[in-house]
Amino acid sequence: MGADQRDSPRIFYFDSAPGDRSRPVVLLIHGLGDEADSFRHLFPFLSRDFRLLAPDLPGFGRSESPGKTSFRLCVEAVAGILETEGIEEAIVLGSSLGASIAQNLALRQPSRVGALLLEDGGSPAPNRAATTLLAMALPFFGERRYQGFRENGEAAVASLGPYYADWEGLPEEDRRFLARRVLDRVNSETQARAYLSLLRSTIATMATSSASFARQLRYWKKPLTVVWGAEDRIVPADSGRAIAGRVTGGDFRLVEGAGHLPHQERPAATAGIIRELADAMAAGKPREESPSKGGRARR
Repeated sequence: MGADQRDSPRIFYFDSAPGDRSRPVVLLIHGLGDEADSFRHLFPFLSRDFRLLAPDLPGFGRSESPGKTSFRLCVEAVAGILETEGIEEAIVLGSSLGASIAQNLALRQPSRVGALLLEDGGSPAPNRAATTLLAMALPFFGERRYQGFRENGEAAVASLGPYYADWEGLPEEDRRFLARRVLDRVNSETQARAYLSLLRSTIATMATSSASFARQLRYWKKPLTVVWGAEDRIVPADSGRAIAGRVTGGDFRLVEGAGHLPHQERPAATAGIIRELADAMAAGKPREESPSKGGRARR
């Protein structure tokens, strides 16, 4: 594990091979209200051959809070990790809102992003997802909803269900871990502030810059894959197809048996797609059409 040594906020991140410059680097960016532990199931599949960096975004998990967490601050935080570690080029995977952060990092610092993997998220943001989150972003409503979760732990845990294809089908150990984590999160004033301020900042950013992000994405020439859980009930798969369609050679994958977080429910399939991107990055050309390795995936 490591921590960004620059001025505040200090960013915590897992580092599977500190200082190793011989392995391809994969930067893993979690989504809203999540943390680096979200990627724990990917490590066994990839840590032997890759150096994995998985940060807690500012204000989440073990990272320090800046007071308010903004979309721009998150982009700067993940860029700062690559700079601090002296990493010239990485495969960048962003999950959900983290996909938009990864995409913005790639557009702002294209030399540092050798391949891009957007998982169940990205920009332009789909209207359905924006509508779903808009109420939570309203002043006072979001705070009241958080308070409701603190008063009703069962409701907080139940809120996780829609993010998975089969919540009850997850291993009991996983469900216990995720339940404990969400209860810790909703009872943390720091993470509540980070959640609401990042949500509001992201909505404002997308309202003003989404069209610009979409235009810039057309000029992306490096490998890009958009991955979507076939049973995602949070954001429709058509949104992912639209994002992939904006890039010449962009690839779209549906992962069977996964909801909004394929890296948790189908880590082998997700790891296989990362390996394909690594091969494409090394070859210096867009990846060829082929089935994903390590699990079931389809277009």
